[in-house]
Amino acid sequence: AAVKLLAGAGYDPEFGARPVKRAIQNMVLNPLSKEIIARRVERDKPIVLDARSGQIVFNN
Repeated sequence: AAVKLLAGAGYDPEFGARPVKRAIQNMVLNPLSKEIIARRVERDKPIVLDARSGQIVFNN
């Protein structure tokens, strides 16, 4: 589900998949960093991405 959400957010008919890097940065890397800093996920364990209600969620 997370891949579909990122693919939809990162695709632009004019630019193709070029905006996907920005989508990953905004939807995965930045929120994941905040989750790790807040200790809601453990950085030493594998982190699983999922999508719920149009948002990426992190679990481990």
